Amino acid sequence: MISINSKIKVIVTGGAGVTGRAIARSLRLSKEFDYEIIASDIFENKYVSYTKLFDKCIKLPHVDDSKYRSSFLKMVKDIKPDAILFLTEKENLYWSKQNNELINSITNISPLNLSEICISKESLYNLLSETKLVPNYTIYNRNQDLSKVLNDFFQSKPVWMRGVDVGSTSGKGAIMVTNLAEGKAWLTLNSKINKFMISDVLPGSNYACNLLYNNGKLLQYGIYERLEYFMPHLAPSGITGNIAKGRLVDNQEVLKNSIKSIEYLSKKTNERPNGVYTVDLKGDEQNKPLITEINLRHTAATSSFAQAGHNIAEYQVLDIIGKQNKINKKNFLPTINNLILRDIDGEPVFINDYVNQNQIIETYIN
Repeated sequence: MISINSKIKVIVTGGAGVTGRAIARSLRLSKEFDYEIIASDIFENKYVSYTKLFDKCIKLPHVDDSKYRSSFLKMVKDIKPDAILFLTEKENLYWSKQNNELINSITNISPLNLSEICISKESLYNLLSETKLVPNYTIYNRNQDLSKVLNDFFQSKPVWMRGVDVGSTSGKGAIMVTNLAEGKAWLTLNSKINKFMISDVLPGSNYACNLLYNNGKLLQYGIYERLEYFMPHLAPSGITGNIAKGRLVDNQEVLKNSIKSIEYLSKKTNERPNGVYTVDLKGDEQNKPLITEINLRHTAATSSFAQAGHNIAEYQVLDIIGKQNKINKKNFLPTINNLILRDIDGEPVFINDYVNQNQIIETYIN
């Protein structure tokens, strides 16, 4: 049992990434507990090791490396963490397969079959198509006739093309295609991607719903709306993976569809959801939120929840260490005029009650 006065020791895997930093910022905002936070990563991105976000940084082999397992277990043996938060889906999947008693005792990761479906967009859509919670879609292989797919399946309407490799994210291989020539050009530019998902374009609002589960029981949730992405002009899809502007919302239809998707997958796999799931949704022409993907981790915007007093990252740690009684059970209702602002070289800003910029900036126009 951890003493109230002692530091809680947490390892954050994939800690060098933007989401790892968001987790660290969230835990530092705790009003009740002190944390010793350790980042583990392959550290291709060296930025975080020169900041003070983490108390320690540990370089490990990639999860695909034969030395990963022994290195990871040695780190756990030496550090003796109270909790581990897995922020890379490959590591989540790896340890789900291992069913290691030590690791299982200090984390709450998603079970194997449920995890495998979530990180495979093809498997996810194939199952959820039965629920009408995903857009109209088809899987396209390079040996197929693209013109036939676009004409017969989508009546030559604009479509969304994206790669369906396991764990692909941040708009990888994604673009809106308006005609056959654009589709063929996109295939040429993405020659290493063999399989694409082609689906209806969803023009509505863009949401992420974070769900925290313990053995099938939903402990807490948080929803934010993506309003603008970083440097959208750099990606043909306009999606660069991280938002520059967003807001926290309490959209019950988003929550209902997100929970319904997880519960449906749980029923199909006969496994209880566990840990954190981030369900991405986008509105159709009537702005009905449809699922576009499910990730087995937090997102970079998670620290904005903590800044608003709804610390989902800490709730996950408290669940792992057996302090569920410390998790706020009330529904989180964000203020209507809140705003999330993020920039490349600055800490995320959360504004609880947004004031029009013209009211706080003095303007000279001569």
